Amino acid sequence: MKVALINNNQLGINGFTTFNEWSKLSKKYDEEKVLKIYYNIKPKDNGRLITGSFKKIAKEDNLNYIKN
Repeated sequence: MKVALINNNQLGINGFTTFNEWSKLSKKYDEEKVLKIYYNIKPKDNGRLITGSFKKIAKEDNLNYIKN
């Protein structure tokens, strides 16, 4: 969900294609759910979720993958 928020905050509706392609990598991919999630996000102007947050999420995800 954080990835959707970050992507939407940075790219708005134009970022859906990128988010959808990334979502397809999941075994649980459901296009209908992805559409619903992305288009129901309310943009945030607090500056907390920005593109740099992707690096942190990727690093955490990679560490969790290595541990499992």
